[in-house]
Amino acid sequence: MTIIPTNGGNDAQKINNMGGSPRTPRPARPQGAPGEAPAESTTSSLHVSAHGERFVSLRARLEGLDPSRAERVERLRQLVAAGRYQPDSEAVAAAMLADPATAAALGMQ
Repeated sequence: MTIIPTNGGNDAQKINNMGGSPRTPRPARPQGAPGEAPAESTTSSLHVSAHGERFVSLRARLEGLDPSRAERVERLRQLVAAGRYQPDSEAVAAAMLADPATAAALGMQ
């Protein structure tokens, strides 16, 4: 195929001279199987898997967290990484027992 530079001439004529044919716009075809009438109205829907729903739920919970908590978690992460994290075991045990879910799991309710 040879490309002919255009200087304001008739591109369709130049294409015909090269043995090709000019492209003409075609009307859009209706969606569906051949011979099938197009649907009167279409609706869009989105189906989310259980994993997707869980992700959305967790993301919403994360977005609702207090930013100061993230700062505290980062400080604790740095202490653990440096080997300097020494939690008060009695305070941890008391906090766990104060949690209703933990107390129920231990049969203390």
